[in-house]
Amino acid sequence: MNPQSGLLSAEANHAAALAAFGGVLTVDLDAIIANWRKLEKTAVPAECAAVIKADAYGCGAAQVARALHKAGCKTFFVATIEEARKVRAAVPEPTIYVLGGYFQNTGEHYAQINCRPVIGDLNELAEWDVFCRRTGWNGGAAVHIDTGMNRLGLTLSEAQAIIPRINAGDHGITLVMSHLVSAEQLNSPVNAKQLASFRGIASEFSGVPAALANSSGIFLGAPFQFDLVRPGARALRRQPDAGGR
Repeated sequence: MNPQSGLLSAEANHAAALAAFGGVLTVDLDAIIANWRKLEKTAVPAECAAVIKADAYGCGAAQVARALHKAGCKTFFVATIEEARKVRAAVPEPTIYVLGGYFQNTGEHYAQINCRPVIGDLNELAEWDVFCRRTGWNGGAAVHIDTGMNRLGLTLSEAQAIIPRINAGDHGITLVMSHLVSAEQLNSPVNAKQLASFRGIASEFSGVPAALANSSGIFLGAPFQFDLVRPGARALRRQPDAGGR
């Protein structure tokens, strides 16, 4: 103990203790809830999920997940299975998708906490199929299709190639999704191009919900919202016009 601590006021001692830890982040969960509700209303009738990867962008994934689930959020997206495990411990009921994908010998981890991989590669899809057939697990998975990001996802031709598998039924795919490149730019021609590409391929995933819009994409209008929208970092910031304080 610092021998001088007894000479300081309680406030000064508290400040010194905080300084030793490098600072304190105070998160307004009410503001996050208000922002999410604003986006939820904007996206109706689409479901409004929440992307809370990277510890909810530094806001605390467990705390944010609990608050948003209480507010009505039913679907969350995280980056890794480790993040999914922490979120599942906080919220036992909602659907959790793992954006990092499916890798060999990870099926048991997904099954243990009942979360779903976002599959963006045909090899991942094959590995997931093997696990599901071997174990009988039917927890579901999303398929990510690249419509212009050129970073992750099946190509349009690869997605087209698995349509017969979808049409055969009992495929286990619970979501088909893509990601917008220029959602922040309202008049970007890339948005219209991606929308056309995604609408075309998603329509062939008969009976499978579709998701394209990220935070900014929600405000591009109803054609971009499909069945589910995925707000993330922007939804966790203080937005006065979205009810944040």
